[in-house]
Amino acid sequence: MKVVMVSCVFLASVIILLFIDGTSGMSVFDTRGAKKNRVRESKWTSWSNGNFAGSAISKTCPDDQIAVGLQWDEQGGYGLVDLNMACGNGLNFDFTNNRNGNQNSKQACSSGFKAIQGREQGGYGIVNANMQCSDSSNWRASNGNMNGGWNGALYCPSGWVITGMEVQEQSGYGIINFRARCTELRGGKKGE
Repeated sequence: MKVVMVSCVFLASVIILLFIDGTSGMSVFDTRGAKKNRVRESKWTSWSNGNFAGSAISKTCPDDQIAVGLQWDEQGGYGLVDLNMACGNGLNFDFTNNRNGNQNSKQACSSGFKAIQGREQGGYGIVNANMQCSDSSNWRASNGNMNGGWNGALYCPSGWVITGMEVQEQSGYGIINFRARCTELRGGKKGE
């Protein structure tokens, strides 16, 4: 008997909440005046190559933020061993936390990055990375290591930018593979 009575009270409360509020002219579920849904669509690119012998490490910028800086760490005899990603709000992510490498030059794009490309050398993994800003067609290399060969470039769709990265780290080699998370820009605001 108590269960039925509690259920009736709950149902009556829900029905009352669904009625229109006589003082404001809107229901309690009305969204007029509320911020529009700011969720943007995101998707991952393909991987730079077919090597999945490592452990995956993924980091993404907070919602409504984009990657505005990418800096790789390079270790002699290994290639690239870490990645630092700077988001538009000042938040930075280190991926592998391998402190044995030397930092390459930071590549900064206030408009965000639209493409990235890995350079792979047999027995080493990824030894260099090309990055492209969303407002440019020029590639920026992480370093001067031209051993091995360039993998295919990973492009975000038009109007999308990189908001995250996922790397494959293999012990004894460093970073052996990566892919980018691309997110659609809404309202033309890139650093939002």
